[in-house]
Amino acid sequence: MGKTIAVFGLGSMGYGIAGSLLRAGHVVFGADVVQSSVDRFVSEGGARLAQESVAELDIAVTVVLNAAQTEDVLFGAQGAVPAMREGACVISCATVPPTFARSMEARCAENGVLYLDAPISGGPVKAGSGELTMMASGAPAAFAAARPALDAMAERVFELGKEAGAGSAMKAVNQLLAGVHIATMAEALAFGLTQGVAPEEFLEVISQCAGTSWMLENRAPHIIEGDYTPRSAVDIWPKDLGIVLDMARSAKFSAPITAAALQQFLAASGSGLGREDDAAVAKVYARNAGLCLPGRQLAFKRRESRRHKPSSDAVNQAASMSEAACCSSSHETMETKNATVCCGPQVKSPAVRTRAENRHLDIDFLYLDLSVCERCQDTESTLEEAIEEVVRVLETTGIRVSLNNIQVTSEEQAVALGFLVSPTIRVNGRDIQKNFRESLCESCGTICECEGGVSCREWEYQGQWYTAPPKGLIIEAILKEVYGGAGAEQEGSQKAKEAPDNLKRFFSGLLNQEVAGRS
Repeated sequence: MGKTIAVFGLGSMGYGIAGSLLRAGHVVFGADVVQSSVDRFVSEGGARLAQESVAELDIAVTVVLNAAQTEDVLFGAQGAVPAMREGACVISCATVPPTFARSMEARCAENGVLYLDAPISGGPVKAGSGELTMMASGAPAAFAAARPALDAMAERVFELGKEAGAGSAMKAVNQLLAGVHIATMAEALAFGLTQGVAPEEFLEVISQCAGTSWMLENRAPHIIEGDYTPRSAVDIWPKDLGIVLDMARSAKFSAPITAAALQQFLAASGSGLGREDDAAVAKVYARNAGLCLPGRQLAFKRRESRRHKPSSDAVNQAASMSEAACCSSSHETMETKNATVCCGPQVKSPAVRTRAENRHLDIDFLYLDLSVCERCQDTESTLEEAIEEVVRVLETTGIRVSLNNIQVTSEEQAVALGFLVSPTIRVNGRDIQKNFRESLCESCGTICECEGGVSCREWEYQGQWYTAPPKGLIIEAILKEVYGGAGAEQEGSQKAKEAPDNLKRFFSGLLNQEVAGRS
């Protein structure tokens, strides 16, 4: 007899799971924040979940992104668990920390609901065919209640323990290997390019050698085809590998290879590739080395957001975005076997230097004003976000990060600091971008009431100009300082015998206001 089941999360995995349950003869409700996904599921025979239907559920399957979303689905404002009947079961499929899984099991038990910690592996294709692998743990009663759904969802269910947490621990081990394998596949493919090995030959030969992996055989074709439609997105890996490193830190276990892989995914995400297929991490290697990948899509997508707003004369350029594959408009396009792509000047062997001697990063944020100037405020916010993304990884490898906010309040201080433009970001004393341009800043002009106004900095990134630095620019500068590259070899901050006229005008205006206030 079929069960009444709800699937929370109709993404690439959840949608396949919902379809497999439907084909097995169960009554299946679908729920997702993207209503078009629910509409599609309903058109294929599923049902739309209403709050009053939750009490009818035998099983709730959560296939969401992370722990926060899992908790919200189960215990949030419209949480399912309090409304579920006693003896019903939750099957939690998201990758979460084991401690979180145990806490969810306990909270479900308080409501008389069973909980199965059941992370999944196999990808969207196997989700759709009911052939997933599940790493599950929970009480025997939870396995028994979940069995009708497990039989429809999975080809193999590993029963790893009688309480939640063991399944998530095994999934963390799997994700460590999977993430590292994707990153090393991308590194090996890009390295092969420097030696004249075509990506097609790489896949044909290495897939038959000891160096192969499931991830290599599955993801390398995406790169060869230039198809970065997300089957599994780049942004999954900062979360999953972050969980691994948090668990490792708690166990006082060093995981440097995991940390290195995570840095590459962070660089990809910070460069605007977060929603692309995780094989797009290869674009980080290609861009840094000036290599050309096969491709039919843009590599580094330009993003516009409230904080990363391009200056007005960059809008048309952002709309056209005509260059292909991981490069700026200053590079010429090159012909490859599959498509016209561009990745910068061709080089044979990129110089990669490990700067192990730099065990501490001092990041200086120099600015004129944070109370009114929107450019300084947005830059500060973006800088803090970028540091938050990389600091956990760097500290795992023994590198400490310090952020110093420095308000420049006088012409003399500006000269002493070599401060030429506001705002400025430096990593270990080096400006992250020596070349800049300025445009009129109404906020700072209002502060000093200067005749002719005051200009603030604009930042150049991947061919566009921004009034606040994109997060990717900052992350790349930090990683280059740690691991070497073009950015790490630049000279220190620029020095001048006197402050630029723009800053003189600002400080003079402040001084005039101060004098006027005393008179």
